[in-house]
Amino acid sequence: MRSKENDYPVQIHFCWSMGLVLALLHACSSPTAKPTPQPPESAIPPAKTTHPTVRKLPSDPLLRHSDTDLLPQAITSFGAAEHGGWLYILGGYFGEPHAYSKEGQSGALYRLNLARASGWEQLPGIEPLQSVALTAHGDALIRVGGMRAQNRSDQPENLQSVTEVARFRPSIGRWAAMPSLPEGRSSHDAVALGNTLYVLGGWQLVDGDEKKWHSTGLALNLDDPSSQWEAFDVPFERRALAVAAVGDHLVAIGGMSSDGEPSRRVDIYDVKAKSWSRGPDYPASPFGIGAVGTDEYAYASGGDGTVYRLSVGNGRWEMVKKLRFPRFFHRLVRTSQNEIVVVGGILGMSSKSRVRHVERVSVGPGSTTPRITRWTLTAPGPAKNRQGIFLRGNTLYVFGGNNSLEQHDFESDNFLTHAHKLHLGMLKWEPMKPYPVPRQTMQTVVSQRSDVGISVGGFGHDGKAARTHAESYLYDFDGDIWTPRSGALPVPRSQFGLTRHGGELWVFGGLDYDPSRADSDHFRHLKPVLVAKAGDASAPFIDSGVELPQPRRAFGGALLDGRYYLIGGMRDGFQLVDACDVFEFATKTWHTIPAPRRTRLSPQLVALGGKLYLAGGSARFDGGKLRPDRSIEVYDPASKKWSVLVDELPILTKHMRMLAFHGKLLIYTAHTESDEIHLLLVDPE
Repeated sequence: MRSKENDYPVQIHFCWSMGLVLALLHACSSPTAKPTPQPPESAIPPAKTTHPTVRKLPSDPLLRHSDTDLLPQAITSFGAAEHGGWLYILGGYFGEPHAYSKEGQSGALYRLNLARASGWEQLPGIEPLQSVALTAHGDALIRVGGMRAQNRSDQPENLQSVTEVARFRPSIGRWAAMPSLPEGRSSHDAVALGNTLYVLGGWQLVDGDEKKWHSTGLALNLDDPSSQWEAFDVPFERRALAVAAVGDHLVAIGGMSSDGEPSRRVDIYDVKAKSWSRGPDYPASPFGIGAVGTDEYAYASGGDGTVYRLSVGNGRWEMVKKLRFPRFFHRLVRTSQNEIVVVGGILGMSSKSRVRHVERVSVGPGSTTPRITRWTLTAPGPAKNRQGIFLRGNTLYVFGGNNSLEQHDFESDNFLTHAHKLHLGMLKWEPMKPYPVPRQTMQTVVSQRSDVGISVGGFGHDGKAARTHAESYLYDFDGDIWTPRSGALPVPRSQFGLTRHGGELWVFGGLDYDPSRADSDHFRHLKPVLVAKAGDASAPFIDSGVELPQPRRAFGGALLDGRYYLIGGMRDGFQLVDACDVFEFATKTWHTIPAPRRTRLSPQLVALGGKLYLAGGSARFDGGKLRPDRSIEVYDPASKKWSVLVDELPILTKHMRMLAFHGKLLIYTAHTESDEIHLLLVDPE
């Protein structure tokens, strides 16, 4: 493993360069093809037939519970619309990004009842097609344009934009052709406003090489069966844009301009005056953007995961809500229940980065969004607690741990090497290389570049007895390879705190336990604070010259604004530590902050949005025995006060893990009686 430099705390960045690549997902538009309906290629088998043209889809057998609806197939670059209280999804791409082929395109038409938890249904589909626009009008759905791959996966890519326009009436379950577009068009968007269907943006692909940017919009009178498409002037050439209908206006948002640059530009078309004006630039990444309109606002979201809104007469964008799962190349759909439904999309450059979650964002007066979202999945392995854990993008990596629910089951066969990763956007498990040694209670960090995970120390059996260990390992995320980190701890250590600051790894507190020593020397609480260069795999952990104010293990630790906070835990004699110590990196000094309402053993502490969130572990209630504390407390450094965010989480929290995830708190636990794991996503806002 090559050494890494300038290792800083892991973050997710959405940069222009990634956007340029990802924009192709939304942008590629394809060929002319026959709109003959045929069964889609979905790998999901149909369940019983409820109607000659409707098939009920089975639920996911590995998903025990979900607070969100999940797409039956994770897709990008598809059409979506609401009609009659149903969410409809058409076509799209489910193959590997930037490897377009017939095998990766969908022609399926799915629908979900937005008012009843009745699951997904499949209706008559079309020839596979992506980059298709779908809108509702009257008693029907209308699809417009798109791109179709002419090549198989083993052939050179050949994408063609289509001229197809067709109407689907759910009441009869059939597609019927409508007037074709004058030219093939894809990477566009289309909306119905009043009795007119409008098409804006996009380009025409011919045989995968020739590209023609569209510089005109199109309009079709839907009330006149004999009408044909009429072109009108448009003051831009953009693709991968989104269009929202707001009152008597069309709002064209973002995309990529014909000079190959991403564009935050917003153009507003008054359909009555037939005139264009400029709106305020979109405030975030405009790639793979989704948008929808209401009578008052245009709502839009891009890869930063924030839903914004714009009033046509207001002149500025306002933040509405942070999504649970940021995504590109998705769709926003308006419902009749004061909601915006966010569906599909992707975050990353792998097919496993797609997002199946259907999110509902309340936008009406007095509307609320649940603070806690919960999922329960079948566990991928026998681990029950104290696993090592990495969070990288939308993927959670869990490894090692202990297979017992009991506190002190430390026989050799209790310690595990099992390792799996969970694609959070898909809620799908995938195996990863086992941890090199059977261990529990390792401390972990992820590199700033997010290409390497570091696991340090832990507790395991040495063939004679269970004790602490000093070794450290690096995990290459892309290569799925574990390698020893030659710079190990100077002495074994477990139940400590590990963080990164200024390109260095810092180790606070912990325990060195060895039953082979004299009875009075089994437990050594370690006060020296260690430091190592984060980017150098051979750099040893050395004494920093700093000591803890008091011994402490099994505490909650977190880095916030140049300070490392230590909350709760245990000292010598199995006594809980009430004091909350804070280390100032700049001055290498210590001070204390007020304590939370209860002192916890083995809590989780997470820094998020300038505050600290304390959860999990065990505490003494009313002076009694230790029992799990299910609350989440918040510390605000500005006011120097603690408050309660959640009184009681809906899961057992004794051995839970908590991490910051897209502005929210992600909680994971395998500590259950059954073969399942629980996930919670807690919105602190």
